[in-house]
Amino acid sequence: GLHVRADGSALALSDQGDVFAFRIIERDGRPTAVDRAHMSALRDSDGHTGNKKERDSEALLVDDRAATARIAFEGSNSIARYAIAGERAWTAVASARPAAMQAWPANAGAESMVALPDGRLLLLSEEAPGDERVGAGLLFAAGDDRGERPQRFTYVPPEGFRATDATLLDERHLLILNRHFTPLTGVMAALTVVAVDDLVDGARITGREIARLKPPLSVDNMEGISVTRDGA
Repeated sequence: GLHVRADGSALALSDQGDVFAFRIIERDGRPTAVDRAHMSALRDSDGHTGNKKERDSEALLVDDRAATARIAFEGSNSIARYAIAGERAWTAVASARPAAMQAWPANAGAESMVALPDGRLLLLSEEAPGDERVGAGLLFAAGDDRGERPQRFTYVPPEGFRATDATLLDERHLLILNRHFTPLTGVMAALTVVAVDDLVDGARITGREIARLKPPLSVDNMEGISVTRDGA
């Protein structure tokens, strides 16, 4: 997960239950370095960090005004809400394991989480149960923190890719990051755009690919995406 603010400060989530806070330094409008970096561990209400399964954190939603964050965990297919104290103390204040997520693969489950403009919460798995070529999507109603009556959809990534994160491009479009890796072909990333209006119960959605990153471009095992706006 990744959360970048307009002022250049950022939060990056590892898959080991850690949050990396830093500031992006730009030169001539291009990122060149980071500074003021520090790492914080996610902790439960008793101050414990938990085991690997409990720390497989993948998706991050930050509410800067409320100093809270929601994090989705792949190993347990669960969602937790954290209180943030100065970005150095992350303590869980609530958690849920929605029933609709429990059939998702333990190592290819919850990967992406997006708060939609109408208040709904979108969750997307890396692989759908029984079909590793697509992702399973859930839409929780506004205010339904436990995801008791979600709508369901299927996301079809570019062939050979898996969705690893998503964010709002604007109020009408979702931007999805997709990853490809094999020992023979190496790592690639693709960006696709999905219309928010297409996210309805029972839909099978194929995103419109707008970019593909592969060598010799700089590319790695990309699993986080965030959008900021500069200028007017």
